[in-house]
Amino acid sequence: MLYVHRSIFGKHQHLILDANDTLTWSNKIPDKSWAVNSDPAAPQIEEVCELFGVELGSFLDPEQVAAFKILGVEESQIPAALIQPASKFKTRLQNVIDRSLEAFRLLASSGYMETFYLEQEVLRGTSPSKYDYAGVCNYFKKSGRRINQSVLRSFHTDGKFLNRAVYSNTHTSTGRMTIVSGPQILTAPKEMRQFIRPCSSDMVVAQADFISLEPRLGRILAGGKPDRDVYETIGAQVFDGKLNREQVKKAFLPAIYGAGHRTLSALLPPGLKAKSIIQQLQDYLNFDKIVKEKCAELERAGTMTNHFGRLITPSSNRDTVIYNNWLQSSAVSVALLGFSEFLNKLPYVTSLFLIHDAIIFEFPKSKENEVKNFLNSGIDIKDLGNFPMSYLPIEG
Repeated sequence: MLYVHRSIFGKHQHLILDANDTLTWSNKIPDKSWAVNSDPAAPQIEEVCELFGVELGSFLDPEQVAAFKILGVEESQIPAALIQPASKFKTRLQNVIDRSLEAFRLLASSGYMETFYLEQEVLRGTSPSKYDYAGVCNYFKKSGRRINQSVLRSFHTDGKFLNRAVYSNTHTSTGRMTIVSGPQILTAPKEMRQFIRPCSSDMVVAQADFISLEPRLGRILAGGKPDRDVYETIGAQVFDGKLNREQVKKAFLPAIYGAGHRTLSALLPPGLKAKSIIQQLQDYLNFDKIVKEKCAELERAGTMTNHFGRLITPSSNRDTVIYNNWLQSSAVSVALLGFSEFLNKLPYVTSLFLIHDAIIFEFPKSKENEVKNFLNSGIDIKDLGNFPMSYLPIEG
């Protein structure tokens, strides 16, 4: 289901394109609908077009968009139907709808539609947060630490609330998220998070992270059932206690990413070879079988898919790159599906920021034990299993 927001027409109704490709006017936006060139808070058909390389087009000339931007009006709020000849707008509208349908059908045939929609809901569903900009500026001034000024300015607020962060997961091949607009928290130093403030004294701001997400998912997709601390389990079961948790964690870098052999060699006890350790970890992850399957996909179609059906074009034909791109992309989907489950199960929680496999959120103080218990018990992802999360309050 697609819709064009009423702001584009300067009307009180939205234009709806239903499952039968019929256009109707409606005051209500149907559930599970994709916005077409409008309504930036909703899942966007532009993201689907980006995913499949479809050129969507626009309702406006670039010069018109630029002129309105000077006035502080974003493209999605410009009444495009009212500022150009009706015939020109009608042609543009039809072209945009045709391209939207093309992208929509590609998504439907991929098997990735339901997952991608849930991902977009989370990526577009953050809220503005209260922020102590004066405090963060003073912190860096006193500490003498250097800070990228562009990143710092993205957290500037004339009032007390930041602009909300808007994310995309179609600007990278694997789906790793980027910031479209708003505070650049993905590249900001961690210390900047401590200046996020609750909106009132009876609220709490906290961060939750998936615990060892990529190695856990790698083992699950290899048919295993890892314990809560996947690194300790591997140290005990795969290496008979000869490697401690930190050594196992370091060994995963060359096993998954193909780098860090020398660093690993320096960490290992006498008699253990880095090459042998890496091979054992790759066996634990069913590395060779998965790479073989993905190489066959690439040879057949020119692209491969992650676990959920998302298309990926790996950045290299090296085995470790193919495996890493597949695992990272699958982990991105797991994280976003987990955040979706968390926000749906605890409706009093408000999402503020996403940081790859972590979420910063706000909720009532009275619910803190409930939130902690929910995260500690882990989040169940359909057909995969349970993924535990950590909890950390952010206290200014």
